[in-house]
Amino acid sequence: MDETGNLTVSSATCHDTIDDFRNQVYSTLYSMISVVGFFGNGFVLYVLIKTYHEKSAFQVYMINLAVADLLCVCTLPLRVVYYVHKGIWFFGDFLCRLSTYALYVNLYCSIFFMTAMSFFRCIAIVFPVQNINLVTQKKARFVCIGIWIFVILTSSPFLMAVGMIVVVTAAFLVSFMPYHIQRTIHLHFLHNETKPCDSVLRMQKSVVITLSLAASNCCFDPLLYFFSGGNFRKRLSTFRKHSLSSMTYVPRKKASLPEKGEEICKV
Repeated sequence: MDETGNLTVSSATCHDTIDDFRNQVYSTLYSMISVVGFFGNGFVLYVLIKTYHEKSAFQVYMINLAVADLLCVCTLPLRVVYYVHKGIWFFGDFLCRLSTYALYVNLYCSIFFMTAMSFFRCIAIVFPVQNINLVTQKKARFVCIGIWIFVILTSSPFLMAVGMIVVVTAAFLVSFMPYHIQRTIHLHFLHNETKPCDSVLRMQKSVVITLSLAASNCCFDPLLYFFSGGNFRKRLSTFRKHSLSSMTYVPRKKASLPEKGEEICKV
């Protein structure tokens, strides 16, 4: 189970160096991603399930994204054990394949889910403009520009929607783009007949770093739920109220009716 590629290394020193670097980086980052991703997405999924009666299409994307992240982070501890023990796999071939499969399923599911969330959020932002009955397209464009500028400066909900788009874009730039750019360069590098030792080490280290960044998208996704608009924040507020009310609830003592012959004291 090796994610650094099948590169032929002429020097044993190069191999030892990249193994030490890989084991340290993967074991450390995967441990942090496992903890943050598990509690972050677990809490979000719990809130969404507790408020599932408030159904919406956007909630479906959020639940699926949280489930994909949880499935991924649940397999990361296996990788941590693997890299802590310097490349010794104790869990059999099936779990090895499942762990790798879960990582890439999460990677591309996150891309598609976040793309869908961003698309529908953008549609929600521009939808009122489309209903404006303007005579010419030129006037409509001017109205759209004016509304965008006005709402950006004055509307907090709009800013939160823009904030979500910024977070999604940042998640793509930080998590996904470096990995896919490096993967393209890596595949091109594999076709080279001559592979100097220092180039091999740099290439393998870049694989380790970019794949770790790709896995870190599990930690960015809980931010998307907060910036997804008032819907999730409303659910979170409802969840908090129900939790507080259940903690502070004190059963009232039932009032007993006066027995026959007794009088109720009147003040």
